[in-house]
Amino acid sequence: MKITYFYRNHKAGYSIKKVSDLFVNQIEDKEVFEMPSQYASPKSILKNMWYTFKHRNKTGINHITGDVHYCIIPLMFCKTVLTVHDACVYDNSRGLKKLIMKLFWFKLPLLLANRIVCISEETKNAITRFTNRKDIQVVYNAMDPGIEYVPKEFNTTCPNILLIGTSWNKNIERTIAALKDVSCKVTIIGKLTNQQKKIILNCDIEITNKTDLTDAEIINEYINADIISFCSEYEGFGMPIIEANATGRVVVTSNLPPMTEVGGQAAFYVNPFDVDDIKQTIIKVIADEESRNEHIALGLENTKRFSLCNMVAQYKKIYKSLI
Repeated sequence: MKITYFYRNHKAGYSIKKVSDLFVNQIEDKEVFEMPSQYASPKSILKNMWYTFKHRNKTGINHITGDVHYCIIPLMFCKTVLTVHDACVYDNSRGLKKLIMKLFWFKLPLLLANRIVCISEETKNAITRFTNRKDIQVVYNAMDPGIEYVPKEFNTTCPNILLIGTSWNKNIERTIAALKDVSCKVTIIGKLTNQQKKIILNCDIEITNKTDLTDAEIINEYINADIISFCSEYEGFGMPIIEANATGRVVVTSNLPPMTEVGGQAAFYVNPFDVDDIKQTIIKVIADEESRNEHIALGLENTKRFSLCNMVAQYKKIYKSLI
């Protein structure tokens, strides 16, 4: 049976496409469509819904891979799968926009979709406020199988600390504040805001900022790093944790779900809202070789939970349940 995949417009973000492509590429009988608009205005929503309706698969399965949940609505008489990555778009909205997000991004799509998939237990818990359905399934994102373990001697004198992402939830400001007076250099991947640039100018740390990197270049940054700092306030999953595990790098992340769910025993955890806790944990990581090596070994084992084979098998089982 043919699977028709609907992606959000690439200008709205690359992350969902990146994780979806891994398993979509393993499906033989398929077709893929990308939404014409990246915006969430009423006009754009209608445009994307009409596009979805025109390209709907009447005899097979239609899979909304994330974000544009409302596109389930024009598919209501078709077989459908909806993947939900997080509820951030709702949590960050206010007033009328929040009401629209609740209805068209969550309430109606979760009511109409034949199968609902969340990428973490945390996301599943987050959307239970919008639905009483008990059949929601969790399928973890897969790690890119091309990422390999590359041993590296840890630089205890001046470790390179890698920060992935610069959006509001990535907690860049507190992380930089925590690294003040720590002997290290920092590499930040992502476009910095003016406020973040001001904070960096006022700190006495060697910081390199890189943007518009390819996937291969990003993996190379992991390889060159000693520590991956991912002290996010909010995530739907937390792929940098797995990528750090896979390359054999120590990862410091938040003691919040889904980071704790994804990292298991293979990460050092901090309170992301406590600058001193971040600082003291990073100092401990730099000083404690035995603990670092233990976490690296646990990380390599942890990646097995996020294999592409597991992800593909779970989605194929979901598709089969609709036949």
